[in-house]
Amino acid sequence: MNEPIDLIEDNPKIYLGMGIYDIYIIGGWYIELGKFEVLLKNTDKNTEVIPKKVALKVQDFYKNKRVKKVLSFVVDKGGEYRVQFKNKNSLILKKHGFPLGYFFGKRIDVREIKIFIDRN
Repeated sequence: MNEPIDLIEDNPKIYLGMGIYDIYIIGGWYIELGKFEVLLKNTDKNTEVIPKKVALKVQDFYKNKRVKKVLSFVVDKGGEYRVQFKNKNSLILKKHGFPLGYFFGKRIDVREIKIFIDRN
């Protein structure tokens, strides 16, 4: 598992081996992705990986913080990748996922949101 990545970081580098990976958003259980996208570019081979939305968004805890699985992707060739975030401001994240929580809950600021990438 890689360390969590801040959404405000510019093109952070991570190493990914071959396999299936999931992307989790840290901080809350109510998530609207909107036009938010994650793009991974291999630094050596100049290939791109575009994660797909998952049908079943699993909720869990990571270091006592709420996380939700939102994207999944396959890496065919291992190596160093740059992570790019597009349309960060369209992402809506709130702490609680139940109805009263997302109606009255406070939206978490993009500067406070982190993701982590976990091998499946």
